[in-house]
Amino acid sequence: MIKILSSSSFVLALALSTSLSHAHPGNSSEEKGSYPSRYAVYQQQGPTCPHISWVNLQKVRAMRERGDGHIIFQEDDFVTKAHSYAKFFPAIRSLDRIYETLRASNGSYATYEQTLSAEGIKSTGRYDNKGNFGDSIDWLPTNKARREAYSPYNIKVDLNSSQMIRWLPILQNPGDGQLHYYSYLSGQTYPLLRVDGVETEEDLSTCRLYTFDWDNTENSQYNKYVLPEQMLTEMNISADEVSEYIANGKDFLGSSNVYYLKAASDDTFQQESFYEVGSYQHMLFACGLDSQNNPFDLEDASLEARASFELRDALLQDESNPWSQINQEDLFEYHLTEIFKMNADLKQRAMEAVNFFNNPWSFYQESFDLFDSAGDGRTKLSTKQRFMPGEDQMLAYYLSGQLRFLSASTISMDALISVEELEDELGERVLKAMKAFQKLPGVPSHTKVVKEARKKKYGSGNGKYSFLDIWTDRNLCKSPPSGLISV
Repeated sequence: MIKILSSSSFVLALALSTSLSHAHPGNSSEEKGSYPSRYAVYQQQGPTCPHISWVNLQKVRAMRERGDGHIIFQEDDFVTKAHSYAKFFPAIRSLDRIYETLRASNGSYATYEQTLSAEGIKSTGRYDNKGNFGDSIDWLPTNKARREAYSPYNIKVDLNSSQMIRWLPILQNPGDGQLHYYSYLSGQTYPLLRVDGVETEEDLSTCRLYTFDWDNTENSQYNKYVLPEQMLTEMNISADEVSEYIANGKDFLGSSNVYYLKAASDDTFQQESFYEVGSYQHMLFACGLDSQNNPFDLEDASLEARASFELRDALLQDESNPWSQINQEDLFEYHLTEIFKMNADLKQRAMEAVNFFNNPWSFYQESFDLFDSAGDGRTKLSTKQRFMPGEDQMLAYYLSGQLRFLSASTISMDALISVEELEDELGERVLKAMKAFQKLPGVPSHTKVVKEARKKKYGSGNGKYSFLDIWTDRNLCKSPPSGLISV
């Protein structure tokens, strides 16, 4: 058994999910070779980060309970990515169906989503006063990424629907290209039966999965596979929900193709989803919190309150979904927000020091001066804050993100790139240049992040302080909760 001393769970979850693995033989090879890595917490595959983290919190708590306050690992804690994701898949499908039912009922929650879509801030609606879209305001690639990340919105608009898909646990044999599905119940892979013959895109039928060679479209054919009933039952899906998706440059556990089903039957909810700050706000909303971090009152007749109660009731009624136990006491940012609400001086200093690297608070404040469109009749984003988290909640969000940023920087440049998903934000070419010239002035690096957190000072005279001074302030850390999750 492995023992780790008690520490803040949100930092621990980061470490577990990015660096702790245990290699020994498994039933399917996810990476090259015969010994796939195994992990103590579930590894994200596809857009499930706001949900799988709550399952991991329960796993970490179980490890802590068996160690009487210490983290204790056992051999069966460590599982492959294929196993953990396949086991998680039925849970996320349960959550998808909860939303489908709520939307179909046309109750308070359905009205809430429709109103938020109409009045909230969208990722495609962020322009400066000259009509430049968000990613055209800055010339420096790093600042482009920062403005994108720190100019918050409620809804991510993605016409390709890639934000709301559920990757199926289907693996491709790198040798002959044969497809297999992974069963978490047996721990084995099973080949999918291929049906020979040329197929067309209009030929889709029940219990079929189609592949297509996009590199040879003129002479290619649709390869048809039968999805066995065992897989459909185990994965909590029906055959007519399945389609194919090829993610540019991405794969599922070594397979060149990603096979998926849609999270929502309505294309509107496939193309518009909660993401980044939108996910954070929705998580607070699911916890029953308003923008001031206060619980909605049972007597509150507002749309937000009624919709929140309706959502929470639906989540509690189905224990198989990953948000069945969601609550504010387990959310790190909730506690940070409460501290900022009670300590105005600490809050003021945190708003300055959180800018030690990336300037998230500065970009956030600048976002209020952006507009929702480039043409006439545009609306300033400062007037579209109804569905956004409040100021204290946003400060907690950015401070938490900077802690994760700093934690990864203490490990290596590669850890920082991985944890912050910088390749997606900046591109491979920019990252190669950053790594090659990281010692030059002005070029970001993990060592500079750590240095700035310690040495960059704010304030004046004897009252100067750094980001780490804020984090270790007695008002912030005198009695931190022992087990928390962070967005």
